[in-house]
Formats: sequence, C-alpha cells, structure tokens
Amino acid sequence: MGRMAHLVRAVRLVLFVLVLLGAAPSVTRAEAYGGPDECAAPADAYADDVPLRATAARLRGKAPLKIVVIGGTAALGTAAGSPKLAYPAQLQGVLAERYPDVPVTVVNKSIARQTAKEQVKRLQRDVIAEQPQLVIWETGAYDAVRFVDVDEFVATVQGGIETLHEKKIDVMIMDLQYGKAAQSMIDVERYGDALGWLADVNDAYFFRRFDLMKYWREREVFNYTNPPGKDYQQLAVRVYECLAYRLADAISAAATVTTIGSATD
Repeated sequence: MGRMAHLVRAVRLVLFVLVLLGAAPSVTRAEAYGGPDECAAPADAYADDVPLRATAARLRGKAPLKIVVIGGTAALGTAAGSPKLAYPAQLQGVLAERYPDVPVTVVNKSIARQTAKEQVKRLQRDVIAEQPQLVIWETGAYDAVRFVDVDEFVATVQGGIETLHEKKIDVMIMDLQYGKAAQSMIDVERYGDALGWLADVNDAYFFRRFDLMKYWREREVFNYTNPPGKDYQQLAVRVYECLAYRLADAISAAATVTTIGSATD
C-alpha cells in the first residue's frame, strides 16, 4: 500500500469516527426503550474503517438493500426467547427508520451450534442464493467449544470470505460474545484474534462484538454474571437491541465513507 493509500485510509478512519460520534441519523424507534444512549460506545470499542461498497451503493441509490446474517444462537435470539427479539430482526427495524426511502430486508439464516466449516458448506444455498449486498457472519463460538484447530478454522473462514467477495458481496465478520464464564471454559480470544486477522488481510469489515460487550460490562451498563431466569431473558433482549443499534451505526458510517479513496484502495 503506497503513501497515498495510507493517507486515504487515515482520512477515511477520521470521517468514519465522526459519523459514529454524531452524524448518524436519529432513531425514533429507540424512544420506546429509553433511547440508544444507555448503551452508547466510542467507535474504537467495536468499529472498523473498512468501507461497505455494495451496501453504500444501494443506500445512495435508494435501491433495495438485502442483508443476510449467518450465525448461531445469539443471532437466533435463543436467550431472548424469540428470533423477533434477536439482533438481526432489530437491525432491520433500526435501518428501516434510518433509511425510510430504502427497502431494507435482513434475512436470518442462522443455525445453532454450527462450526465455521458447517456454515461454509451452506453459503451457496442459504446465503449467496439470497443475492445480498451485505453478509454479517457470526462465527467461532462453536469452533472454540469443540476445540477446532485454529489453523483449520482460519483456512475455513478464509475460503468463505473469498467465496463471498468473488460475488461482490460486502462481508462483516462478527467475533464471539464476551462473558467471563465462557472465557473460563474455552479460549475464545484465540478465535477472535484469528477473525480480526482474517478480516484485516481480506479487507472485510471486523465488528468487534467481544470488545463492545466487554466495554458495556466494565462500565456496568450490563451485568452478564448469573442473572436469574426472567432477568436473564430481559438482559438478552436489551443486549440484542443495543447490538442492533451499534451495527446500524457501523453500517451507516461505513457506507458514508465508502466513496473516499475508492480509486486508490
């Protein structure tokens, strides 16, 4: 990457952060939940500076935007009790309000307890066949639980990213959830680090869910430690809602800065 490309990337990052800090459209939907400010976070806690070109083109042209989420139990909203309360469904609602002139559809193709290899096997049938502009790929948790070799995991995700990029689909990689209980049993950070590296070398967007959830916990926005039954379900609903807002922020910002430096990237 030449000096000009480095400069473009730096300018793009500055603009990206500015959008996340205050230029994103207001979200009236949040009023029913006390507003998104309760789970606000600085851009550097979770965001990336990689542009989402196909997504941006649809938003600029006010053309239908389709997003496919492929993930596991979190994307299915299992802890919240319903897929309607999971972050993919909530993301569609937030984006629909931010872009009322753009028909936005978020298709949830998640299946619980699948490894990356199992997810990649169904990319063509469940993801590419939908002809999306953006894929949000939540992966790594079950690979960690099953102690899948990290090198094998990297090779699998690499192949999946290449397959999606060949189809000119924007890719947003989402890492694992934060939780001290899970960390005490499995080495989640090794898989998260691998995902960050893969996103970087493939110019894919890396949404750092782990760091975002850790930020919330450290500032006592959420307490993930052993809440009782109903409280746990309500906690999950709030976390998924907040995750949807931060995803929408990231998508809006990445789409806004996409055109900067496109000729030199």
